[in-house]
Amino acid sequence: MDKLHTFSFWTGFWGATAVFATAIVMLASCPAVQDGLLWRLERLQSSPTLSQRIFERRLVGHHLSLDGRVPPASTLFFGDSHIQALPLGGLPSAYNFAIGGESAQRLALRLSRYTSLPLAGAVVIGTGTNDLFEGRSVAQTLDAWGEILGQLPKATKVVCVEIPVNLAVAHAARHEAFNRQLAQLCLQKGHSVVSSPRGDDTTANIAFSADGVHLNAAGSQWLMERIEERVLKKVP
Repeated sequence: MDKLHTFSFWTGFWGATAVFATAIVMLASCPAVQDGLLWRLERLQSSPTLSQRIFERRLVGHHLSLDGRVPPASTLFFGDSHIQALPLGGLPSAYNFAIGGESAQRLALRLSRYTSLPLAGAVVIGTGTNDLFEGRSVAQTLDAWGEILGQLPKATKVVCVEIPVNLAVAHAARHEAFNRQLAQLCLQKGHSVVSSPRGDDTTANIAFSADGVHLNAAGSQWLMERIEERVLKKVP
């Protein structure tokens, strides 16, 4: 009788475990649940998260596989998701080497790996949002920008892009302070500066996406047009 009870106990235990495991697998197969679980796990990680580091490594590998085929005098784009999302159709021979989620600090570390950089006709840089989100100060983020600009060819046209500022969020004042100092840094070095849209800009339906950080499609298009003007030297 004892053996029968023991058998029933273990049968019930492993049966319940199997049902629970099956439910977990079924839930995890749902993309929305996967995203939710991953988001909660990443909140426990330091920045950048493991998935972000893997993403950056994979994209850099893709970039470098293309880098050797970039023709001289091309326009190269480096930066974070604000730059990665730009539509590049208006510029001939343009290559987007931006990485969403990347900081200016990490961009400064990878620039030297691009053999196309010394031959570029123009370089567009837009980064800094993720540094501020990761807890770095405005001064530290500007230092990273200084390292980036110091690696660019002196005879190359450089376009510095400010970070978008959503005036509806708490960190807006800090982002605006960063943009003011960034513009001063770039202008002192003789580079062009593009002012990103602000949260109160209603021109051409420019707005922020639901996450409150990224520009909508109209905003990205507007920003790209301002960059094109400076790359093509239609404006200073």
